Parts: sequence; C-alpha cells; structure tokens
Amino acid sequence: MIGKIAKMLVATLLVICVLGLALDYLSFIGIVGRHEPRCLIFRGSVWAVLGDMNKATNCFNEAIQRDPKFAQGYYARAMVRESIKDYDGANKDCSQAIMLQPTDTKSLFLRAGCRANLGDNSGAVRDLDKVLELKTHFENRLASVHGLRGCFRLSITDRPLSTKDYQDSIADLNRYLESNPQNESDSRLAIIYASRGLSKDKIGDHKGAQEDFGKAKQLDPNVPLPLSTVIPLRKHK
Repeated sequence: MIGKIAKMLVATLLVICVLGLALDYLSFIGIVGRHEPRCLIFRGSVWAVLGDMNKATNCFNEAIQRDPKFAQGYYARAMVRESIKDYDGANKDCSQAIMLQPTDTKSLFLRAGCRANLGDNSGAVRDLDKVLELKTHFENRLASVHGLRGCFRLSITDRPLSTKDYQDSIADLNRYLESNPQNESDSRLAIIYASRGLSKDKIGDHKGAQEDFGKAKQLDPNVPLPLSTVIPLRKHK
C-alpha cells in the first residue's frame, strides 16, 4: 500500500514538473505571459507542492500585485499561510478573496478553519453555514462539512450555548455519522462521538451521552475527554 502511494506521489510530481516545463516553454515562445497572474499562480502552486513555501508565496504576492482584484491569488496565498499555521494572515487573505468573490466556497471553508484556530468559532460556523447553502465544490463532501460544523458549534465562547446549539450540533454530527464515513481515522471518529456525547449530556440525554463516550473510548482509548471531568459519567438503572 505504501509503495503504491509513493508511486502515485512521484507520478503526480512528474506531471507537475512536466506542466511547469511546458509553461516555461509557452512563456519562452510568447504564447503565455511569464508574469501573467494565472501563470504566477500555477508556478507558485508547483513550488508549494515541492515544499518551497517562500518561493510559492513570492509568486502569489506578485500575482496579487499585478492584479489586486484576482481572488484566486488571495486564496492561493491563504492556502500557503494556513499550511505554515499563519492563521491570521490566511484569514485576512480568505476575507479578501470572499469580498472579491462572495460565492467562493473554497475560501469560505478555509476561512472557517482559520477562524476556529483563532478562537472565532461563531465566525467559523457562519462560514460553514454559507458553504452548505452554496454547496459548490462540496457536493460530495457535505456530510464532512456538517461534522466539522457540529464540532465548531460546541467551541463557541462569545456567548452562552443554548439548548438549540446542542441540538443543532447533534443534528450535524448525526448527518456526518449517517454518511458512513469509510476513510475516517478512528481518532477522528472518537472525537465526533465524544462531541455528540457532550451535546447529549447537555440536553439531558445522559444515557445516550454515556453510550457515545463509550464508543469514543472504544475507537481511541487516548481520546481527550475533558468531558468526563466536566460532566461525570452518570450511572443508570
């Protein structure tokens, strides 16, 4: 399995390199402008795949300088910034891309993750609301977006959580689990069950909460459960 994955990665890199050479050739003969923004975005993407984030960022910076209204340039730079955990910079780039192109679901989804990492989970939920409303580019991943939103709902700190918040979280997490995710890791599924367990406990379904906490521990004995200290597991007759 590992050998197959390695071969696929090598093949992907070869294709990218060939495309890069083709782009250089087209630039050389004058068909494609070397400094045309789309060309710069492609070149930056190649550098990003090869792991040189500085060169990738330089390409995206130049693309934005040449066309400040080119939304894809901000999204591309946001991807790099998010990958190096510059969540504030990525958040700002996503916001700029969304201002230029309000229906850009990829920027909305990326900004949701950045906002969550910055502690703005209310903002993250609003971004995912919009992604689920628009659906573009996420038609086959809607259940995953629901799962993410269900977790983000529980981390909102700018206001007290209501019963409806917990109910909405359960609905989102149910939608994710009902999709029967085949390729999800046990540790990720454990977090989903633990999160749903917390919501169930908060709305009074203590037996359901215990069942979910049990499933979480079964999937990953090391799953972080501050939940068990915040809400002691209750015994039921």
